[in-house]
Amino acid sequence: MKIKTIFFALSFIFLVFFFFPLLSILLNTYFGLPQYINRLVQIIGFILMLLGTTLIFYCINIFRLRGKGTPVPANPPNKLVKSGLYQYTRNPMHIGYLITIFGLSLFFGYLLLYVYLVLLFIFLNSYLVFVEEPALIKRFDKKYKEYLKKVPRWF
Repeated sequence: MKIKTIFFALSFIFLVFFFFPLLSILLNTYFGLPQYINRLVQIIGFILMLLGTTLIFYCINIFRLRGKGTPVPANPPNKLVKSGLYQYTRNPMHIGYLITIFGLSLFFGYLLLYVYLVLLFIFLNSYLVFVEEPALIKRFDKKYKEYLKKVPRWF
């Protein structure tokens, strides 16, 4: 794997799963915003974090095996991946990100983690619409246009 790919992936992981959640928690505490803690909700949150993380690794593996590449833009797959969960949704990895952050929100219970979850969804959806999908149309042309018609972006 290229150094650029590893750097990009680690930077993304750091920002999405550590920096912004930690910033949300610190700001939540600083401004005295609510935090809701319930043991059952925390258990559900932990299970969702595991589920979301498992989904992310599943998608990485599909990109590696079937796409002959990675989900990282610096080393994209050579083949369009349309199998596995990708036959039901075009973005199962992004769903995994959101499930993981939702689980994190439930686990810690800070209000601003929920705000971060909504902002992350808006960012991911905008990125898909304005950056990733146009790039995939350029790369895979008719195959991707057909895929767009058959498979929904989210559900």
